[in-house]
Amino acid sequence: MVEWIFGILSFCIVSTILCKVFEHYNKEYALYISIAIVAVISVFAFVCLSPVTDIVRGLFIRSGLSEDYAVILFKCIGICYITQLACDICRDNGESAISTIAELSGKTALIIISLPLIQTVIEIITELSAG
Repeated sequence: MVEWIFGILSFCIVSTILCKVFEHYNKEYALYISIAIVAVISVFAFVCLSPVTDIVRGLFIRSGLSEDYAVILFKCIGICYITQLACDICRDNGESAISTIAELSGKTALIIISLPLIQTVIEIITELSAG
């Protein structure tokens, strides 16, 4: 695991240098390179996370909790990463207002997706306080 993170970090550093070199000649190409690098590394990261998702699902099943909660958890994590990436890209390009509204949209999506979980927690609290 340590080896691949050093590989990814090295790839990121070399890519950043490449983007800075291209930025002097054509900012558009630098942006395309940056987007391509982010896409490649994101795909690699998601592939590496596959065993983790299996372990977390197994933990949910063994604990007796519904696997639907694991799905909610993974969706929330995905939304957090994608929102952060979008906000960073907007901020890097000088669009702080768009970045702020992207953050608000991500937070709203988290609330909407977690509503079933919130409902279950409230039901458990209500049952415990009644009993």
